[in-house]
Amino acid sequence: MTTALEARDVVSSFGETPALRGASMTLAPGEIVAVMGPSGSGKSTLLHCLAGILVPQPGQIRFGNRRVSRPSVLFADEPTGSLDPLTGEQVMDLMVDSARAEGATVVVVTHEARVGAYAERTIIVRDGEVTSLATGSVLS
Repeated sequence: MTTALEARDVVSSFGETPALRGASMTLAPGEIVAVMGPSGSGKSTLLHCLAGILVPQPGQIRFGNRRVSRPSVLFADEPTGSLDPLTGEQVMDLMVDSARAEGATVVVVTHEARVGAYAERTIIVRDGEVTSLATGSVLS
């Protein structure tokens, strides 16, 4: 089987709280997959690891034959949208700390001022146009 995406023995935790305990899966090109489970089961953490938002420790994620544990650009679309404020803050802290440690660029799409406050620069889009570029967060 040709592999589009593979997660192998992915472990992730938030402080002392484990979120993923050796998750493994393989996805075929063109496959449509639903990740389901109760709240707090690790679904979002798995998705964040697959997308490169979180770096698994240990474990690895591969797109085709390329390991993506250390992306040079990280894209996050509403990474805290469905999270309570404390968990959202933990996710943002982890994402920012990991990106800084790896020298990665981060682009976060958000409606939330508390998430925008993490940005060093803010880009405002209105009606399909970039209307403002600012240094520092303009949302806080």
